[in-house]
Amino acid sequence: ECDVFAKLPHEDYREYMWDHAAGALIVEEAGGKVTDGKGHKLEFDGDDGKMNSSNWGIVASCGGEVHEDIAEAIDNALGES
Repeated sequence: ECDVFAKLPHEDYREYMWDHAAGALIVEEAGGKVTDGKGHKLEFDGDDGKMNSSNWGIVASCGGEVHEDIAEAIDNALGES
């Protein structure tokens, strides 16, 4: 069984680091995977308290193939594949 969390905001919105850094660490330490909505590694290095501008949204899952399937489904839904 696997649960998924996905937050896919409009293009101009950037998440605040402190809203997701601890959760991302917990998910990864438990064996899950956390990326942005396009499958890229999260970058917690924005200079204004927000996530790096290259990141878009958040996707957290139990990891493995499930996470790859989610990333592919998002790409297909956005017409980016």
